[in-house]
Amino acid sequence: MIRKTIYLLLTILCFSACKEKQPPKVETAFYYWKNTTNQIHQTEAALAKKLETKKLYVKLFEVEKDAKFGIQPIAKTQLGSWGIPSDLRHLHIIPTIFIKNEVLRNTPTKDLNKLAKDLIFLSEKYYAKLFSRSYPGFTEMQIDCDWTASTKENYFYLLYKIKTLSEKEISCTLRLYPYMYPKIMGVPPVDKVTLMCYNLTNSLEKKNNNSIQDNTELEKYLKGVKKYPVHLDIALPFYSWTLVFQNNKFEKVLSLEETTLKEIAHPTKPLWWEVHESKAVGDIYLRIGDQLKVERITKEETEKTIALLKKYIDFDDYTTLSFFHLDHQNTKLKNENLASHFITEFRK
Repeated sequence: MIRKTIYLLLTILCFSACKEKQPPKVETAFYYWKNTTNQIHQTEAALAKKLETKKLYVKLFEVEKDAKFGIQPIAKTQLGSWGIPSDLRHLHIIPTIFIKNEVLRNTPTKDLNKLAKDLIFLSEKYYAKLFSRSYPGFTEMQIDCDWTASTKENYFYLLYKIKTLSEKEISCTLRLYPYMYPKIMGVPPVDKVTLMCYNLTNSLEKKNNNSIQDNTELEKYLKGVKKYPVHLDIALPFYSWTLVFQNNKFEKVLSLEETTLKEIAHPTKPLWWEVHESKAVGDIYLRIGDQLKVERITKEETEKTIALLKKYIDFDDYTTLSFFHLDHQNTKLKNENLASHFITEFRK
């Protein structure tokens, strides 16, 4: 009897050890975070179609706190009928709202109640104006906010009110710090969260680090964390940017095409370029001697990011893999096959 019991235990242990962790089923999504257009560019549409994109998180407006007028939802997307190609009409459009953390500080409950009603009303109003010709309605809203320990109670109450009043599925973004420390930062009362795996460091403070992708920093937040109590989706970066420094002072962020960069500047060290030919780019005039910090995503680093996520996160049977963000200027800066490759890596 003892021998049989031991044999059974050994068999179970062997089976458990040999059974590989199955990757989640992956659904593809994009964020659409533009402020000045409501027309999907043909290259954006082609990329979304190629990747069999199912969802599009569209930022409809931002919420700010004005000293004179108080809490103000401010529309950022042009309010006209959206130009979505017919072969993308299957997309699940998810209204997304960015709330500045200062909105939540010392805000009375009655104001949070009013804000919840306003956000639902405006989301339905803008959605109907933008998408009603192509889409019957939306079933999910996403809230984007970098909440802190001091504002979590107000934020979580606001999320609760939005869900209760809207009777819709509610999701929110999740930064790595609250993911790592749920006891300190709390767990938002939503149906699911999207873990934002980019912009991990301050690009201005750590001048030798790629703030978009920093896998050393990412692993610190992932390692040893227990399974998150809410369904977890993932967002990866799909953009590049150039930070302009004039007279050693940061001036602005540019979306600078590779050809233009190589025409006017030369590399001096990793991430850094120096302007050798003065040129007007957008609304800034780059002068000889200006310093440019060029931060890009790379195939190698993103593969490492995906490997870390799969190693440390206990996913549910399915997850949504979102890319930030859908923009034809970004697709020019990189091989469009990269996103397809990243999805394949995630599904392995």
